[in-house]
Amino acid sequence: MIYGLDTSFLVQLEVTEQPGHSAARQLKARLMAESATFALAPQTLCEFIHIVTDPKRFERPLSADQAVRRSEIWWNLKEIRNISSSGWVVQRFHAWMVEYRLGRKRILDTMLAATFEEHQIYHVITSDPGGFSLFKIFHIIDPLSN
Repeated sequence: MIYGLDTSFLVQLEVTEQPGHSAARQLKARLMAESATFALAPQTLCEFIHIVTDPKRFERPLSADQAVRRSEIWWNLKEIRNISSSGWVVQRFHAWMVEYRLGRKRILDTMLAATFEEHQIYHVITSDPGGFSLFKIFHIIDPLSN
């Protein structure tokens, strides 16, 4: 099975002070033991770097160099399937933004959801289930609920 990775999950894995860090690590270990494949989009890594380097969010944020290195490691793991967006994704993103009357705080998750849909990835690992459940096509895996 292929699991789409949301930024919130990567942050939980990489930042020890993040709530759910242990649960995220346990979920990752269990899925890797099952030979799972994970899908990762470039926009997820951009958001990851933005978040983990923010001193307003964390007492000990990663440096930009550390965050970029962690991003590279994730992108190059053998268990990762790298996915990207096409013109269809942008159309789907616009349609969902209008259909669901979404605001600025839903932009990134909506684009990621459209990217997952294009690649037929319907299992999403996230600690923010609300970002994907609205679309009613995804099976949400929340590390704190598993």
